[in-house]
Amino acid sequence: MEWIRQACRSVDKLFRNFSYYLLPVAIALFSVYFLFFLPSIYDTRGETSLPFRVIEATSADFTPASARDALRGQSDVLAATTRLSEYPFWLAVQLPPASRSKDTFLDFPSRHTQAMSCWNADTLAPVGQTDRASFSGLIQPVRAGYAFSIDRIPDVREMLCRVVSSGPARLSFSIWPRDQLANASRAFAHGIGLLEGGLLTLAIFTIVTALINRESRYVLFAVWLVGNLRLGALSMGWDTQWLSRVIDNDWMPIIRMLTMATYYVVTHTLFTQFFERELRVIG
Repeated sequence: MEWIRQACRSVDKLFRNFSYYLLPVAIALFSVYFLFFLPSIYDTRGETSLPFRVIEATSADFTPASARDALRGQSDVLAATTRLSEYPFWLAVQLPPASRSKDTFLDFPSRHTQAMSCWNADTLAPVGQTDRASFSGLIQPVRAGYAFSIDRIPDVREMLCRVVSSGPARLSFSIWPRDQLANASRAFAHGIGLLEGGLLTLAIFTIVTALINRESRYVLFAVWLVGNLRLGALSMGWDTQWLSRVIDNDWMPIIRMLTMATYYVVTHTLFTQFFERELRVIG
């Protein structure tokens, strides 16, 4: 009957308006409210930056003792960059007496540092070392960097460290309460899951669309999305893993070079394929 068909069309129109307009606007408004007016569950407080001294070792003659002597003439800084240098850098940081309380950590968050060794600056006794593949002593991996539990090194007043980095490394030290550093680690893991899960889901959806429509360019777009994921991981410092599996540290230099090279090849191919007509017009 006509009135039934009219009622069905009205219901369909109501559902379309709800799905196309009302629901997206409601989601956007709720998201803005939660983002700007409610506290984040990953909100962290209590980080205190520490001044330190730093020197670049452009020769192989540096030992912990000679590096300690050379650092005595350097000025304190709150952060330093390696400027893409792959020479070792020596750092000296004093641990403030107020940080001696239990459950306090010394954090070194440099995500491009590949190896780190630390000593007690007074006695030159080793405190810990790592080369990303293994850890020894009191050093432990935290987020994309390293950390020391200060209550486990009560005799250390000043820490002397040697770091070797790859890429645009930024060097800094900070003091964290244990619970806040754990919260920051959860936020870091959440960011990894958000980026990896979101882009991989979009890439899989794009490949399914390519198979349904028999459009090879969408496969290229999916590969480009994975390339963006790897570049984002490189920038954030967790490109040493893939699908929650750790990549062998010996493979990382070649993987990073191949990632950068293939990403630009795929980007060029993608844009020339999708904008072939426009590029032909503009030359």
